[in-house]
Amino acid sequence: MLTFKKVSMHFCSSLLISTLSVACGPKVEETKEILSGSKPADSQGKNADIQLTFAAGSTATALKLAAGMDLGSGVILSDARINIGKIKIKPTVELEESEIEQKKEIAALKEEKEEQLKKQEETWEESKKSIEKKYEELLDSAAKESEKRTLESAAKSEKAVIEASIAAAKKSAEDELESIAAEKDADLKWKGSYVYDLIANAVSPEVPTVSLLDGTYKRIEFELKPNRVLDSSDPLLNNSVYIAGSITLNSVAVPFTFSMKLSEEFKLKGNQGTSVKPDIVNALVISFQLSNWFNGINFSSAALNSDGTIVIDDATNASIFAMIKAKMKSSAKYGEDEDGDGKLEDAESDGDSEDDDKDGAGIEDKQEGVDKE
Repeated sequence: MLTFKKVSMHFCSSLLISTLSVACGPKVEETKEILSGSKPADSQGKNADIQLTFAAGSTATALKLAAGMDLGSGVILSDARINIGKIKIKPTVELEESEIEQKKEIAALKEEKEEQLKKQEETWEESKKSIEKKYEELLDSAAKESEKRTLESAAKSEKAVIEASIAAAKKSAEDELESIAAEKDADLKWKGSYVYDLIANAVSPEVPTVSLLDGTYKRIEFELKPNRVLDSSDPLLNNSVYIAGSITLNSVAVPFTFSMKLSEEFKLKGNQGTSVKPDIVNALVISFQLSNWFNGINFSSAALNSDGTIVIDDATNASIFAMIKAKMKSSAKYGEDEDGDGKLEDAESDGDSEDDDKDGAGIEDKQEGVDKE
């Protein structure tokens, strides 16, 4: 049976800080109308509270280091962060017809926004090319190294302004879509974004406690989405996942990076469901099972870039990228942290990723909430 950890409201802050390493966030009052399909069949119509936290999974094979985490098999991570967007909790295991229609509507709006952004980006790309051409000509005529450095710095600054405009436009479009989705979906409880550091087991900003109707809930959905607000020097900016570390190949530690720019939807579900009680804080843990992400991945065939780094994304070393992403998605779990150690062991797991096509790889790519056939 699915179970949320039950914690009395009076002891919420002190207990969750010590056992889950995440303090209770501010309380969010829910004023949204309860739509059809959002109310559990066994609800008494009373308010119940849920405090959500994240965990890096059962790290029995992982070892915390001063500068990161050793996952075993020669993989050492120095950075592992994900950007978590909207999170919803549902009383039904499967999608209802109203949800499907709602997702299609949002997908159509997203397609329209993306087409508008594409036209803007084409204009911005032309501007970047013009800047590059202008400074190439100036650099060719520059006589002194100091002049060249000044010109290179100026070119970089001008292109950075354009990149910032692109990021701002994307964020504005995403915010508009999320606002529309929030108005339409009473089950959207956490809007994000939350940056979760899987090595430090820390999340920013705090995840708020939210209210919902009491009763049995059977499904949790969330997405990883590109971060649009971090500093321009942060590698997680414009990515939903960023990982850096090293892999030992032929007794040599080779640096690698993994980045994912696209949004990815997760569905975690359990058939029995859990009874969420009023008058207490029901604490839920979503675990990402970091130690499983690189199991069985063969890096020996990976291409290295000019500085000897293995870059892994959807365009470079794409087959390795696809395998890591599939493991990342299929290994996500949720449940009760029964022993209070801040991790989710296999025996504590109450729900895991949906595998729509029964291929053992968890959920595959999504079109902004609409499953691919």
